[in-house]
Amino acid sequence: MKHTLLILTVLLLAPLAGLYGGSAIISNTEPRRDTQGDILDAHDGCLQKFGDRFYLYGTAYGKTDGFTKANRYRCYSSADLAVWKHEGELLKDPPEGVYYRPYVIYNAKTRQYVLWYNWYATLWNGQYGVATSDQPAGPFVE
Repeated sequence: MKHTLLILTVLLLAPLAGLYGGSAIISNTEPRRDTQGDILDAHDGCLQKFGDRFYLYGTAYGKTDGFTKANRYRCYSSADLAVWKHEGELLKDPPEGVYYRPYVIYNAKTRQYVLWYNWYATLWNGQYGVATSDQPAGPFVE
């Protein structure tokens, strides 16, 4: 299942590189790494393009299955979908809980980036959260 999902992701993302002035060779057998050599840890999130950069927003699971209070949101950015810079955690001072499925959009009226996300204070007592930032990589404040 993971292999199929990876192939589908590559098939969906690879054409974007051509649309934005270049091409990228992406391996199906090697993990994506950031500029520090660490494997990208951004699950169940979204990919957006703001200005001339792509932003990958996701949940950092670390060495867990993702449903723990240890996970947090991370952001990576790239100009070409091949070289990724770890931008850091998205939420400033997040309350304790289980986080997943971040989604970021730009609100032209307020000129802010808006982070929508799911949050469980305790499993399975879910809520939605909204935070804003002046920059696409955050930090986002509730």
